[in-house]
Amino acid sequence: QLSSMEDIQYDFTSTKTELETSTKSLLETKTALREANEKLEEKTRQVVSLEEQYKNLQHDVRAHKIEHFDNLLVINEAKQKLSDVTAELNCLREDAEKRSA
Repeated sequence: QLSSMEDIQYDFTSTKTELETSTKSLLETKTALREANEKLEEKTRQVVSLEEQYKNLQHDVRAHKIEHFDNLLVINEAKQKLSDVTAELNCLREDAEKRSA
């Protein structure tokens, strides 16, 4: 019967050691998971920030395209006015030449 008690004591000690080892391993895993989660949260914040920057850049690009288009309209209007003035000057010149002739 003493052997049986020793076996039980050995099994108990062995099981206790296994539980302690498993507990330590679980705590280490929990710590590693917490650290990984913190890194993931930081990366998520960085991604959100980059997405916001990207949206702002898209908005800026659209604004510059609109400004560029507006500038082209102004340039085309100026070209047309210049053309009209040049035509008017040519007419005046022709009239002046006819009068002086």
